[in-house]
Amino acid sequence: MPRPITRGLGWLRAQPRTTRFVISAGLPLGFVTFGLGLWLDSIDWWSRHAYLLNVVSGLTGVCFGVPFAVVGLDYLNRAQEEARQAERARARIGAQVIEFRSSLLTASPGRNLADLITTAEALRNQINDIRLMHDDDPARSDAIATVIAGFDRLMPSRGGHPRTSPEAFVLRSGDLSFMMRWRTQVKTRWEAFYVGGRPELAEGWLADDTEIAAHHAVEQVMSNNRHPWKGLRGISERAWLDHLRYFLEDLIALCRAGQALEVYV
Repeated sequence: MPRPITRGLGWLRAQPRTTRFVISAGLPLGFVTFGLGLWLDSIDWWSRHAYLLNVVSGLTGVCFGVPFAVVGLDYLNRAQEEARQAERARARIGAQVIEFRSSLLTASPGRNLADLITTAEALRNQINDIRLMHDDDPARSDAIATVIAGFDRLMPSRGGHPRTSPEAFVLRSGDLSFMMRWRTQVKTRWEAFYVGGRPELAEGWLADDTEIAAHHAVEQVMSNNRHPWKGLRGISERAWLDHLRYFLEDLIALCRAGQALEVYV
């Protein structure tokens, strides 16, 4: 059976009983009255039955017109309902995106995502430059101090005390617990959008590289060896810088995703 006919029969079976009756009875009856009218016209029968001609003509019009009107109205209703569903989905997705973007900024008060990305990228580049220095380079200590000061401005200590060394990250014990809560909040908001909102997006989703980087960042941010809040416990200063760099890279990936999702806000 041709596919359009199959789809048409499937659509008809899904309609209410009254609609099925109108279409199933109206169209065959319309063809019958149309054929009858042509035959009676060929034998010049209508010339002696003008009133009956009007009745049959009207009945034929109703038999064809009502089913087509029902189909047309159903199409319009479905189109309007789909538009309403798309609007509701977009509003829901927009709210989820706002929550995700807001969660990223809770550790950096007074900043926006673009500022966060720019600052984090600059700090990461500074760390890359330090990694090329020898351990006995006299400029190395000042460079590390500059990175720590810049990170302190990016994500201030919860107590407001400036950090001046890797060990200062450990001394502020409340910072680590706050950042773990931050991680949980970011991950929860991302998953609410990624799992709940993404399937509803027909187009306009993140670019592949942005999506992959953000998804990996959500899974690994603040995990072991990917954040600086453990200080120099059992590791070298060079390794601690790597941990800070990993955190910045995860933060940049998350913020880029949040920035790209701005179209839904």
